[in-house]
Amino acid sequence: MKYQLDEVIEKTGSKPFDPYETTRINILLNAFYLNILGAIDNLSWVIQHEFNLINGATESNSKKHGIGFFKKEFKKSLNKSDPDMVKETNNFQNWHDEIKNFRDSAAHRIPLFCPARVINSEDDEELSKTRNNFLNQDYSKDRKAYMNAQRELYQVGKFQPIFVHVSEESETIYPLSRTVEKDYDPFWELSSLAFKLIEKRLYQ
Repeated sequence: MKYQLDEVIEKTGSKPFDPYETTRINILLNAFYLNILGAIDNLSWVIQHEFNLINGATESNSKKHGIGFFKKEFKKSLNKSDPDMVKETNNFQNWHDEIKNFRDSAAHRIPLFCPARVINSEDDEELSKTRNNFLNQDYSKDRKAYMNAQRELYQVGKFQPIFVHVSEESETIYPLSRTVEKDYDPFWELSSLAFKLIEKRLYQ
């Protein structure tokens, strides 16, 4: 996914994407965050199974909600076994708090969205012209002309590598590059910490 999103970013300033390509990009974008956060959850469970940090927690009882690198009880218990691990994972707290909202969006049916095009003030004249042309079409009289006018309207503007996160409180625009530059590396750094802890356990 990372490399496919890299390729998308390289298309900055190109013509607007068609609906199929836009859908593909949005699937990649949402899958990126769903998989990162899912992997972090899975690593927390691996540590739980190795250290039994939340006594009696299973995936079928309510104690499962306490499993997680950034959950209070989990951290408190882990601190007894490896305080350095807790100290290092705390450095990822703010990062995790932000990106978990990206997964929540998809879970609540408001997925992250990468628009097919961005229209700037320099596009105003072309937008006005193509919009008027489209509004003057009559689908019942000339379907081909109507579809062509619609196609021309949706070709106004250029692709910009951004995505939109919508919540009940706000609508925020992020650069698509954050998936590669800001979120990919922290994920692997946190994963490496988890692997080191498990490795210590195996060789004790």
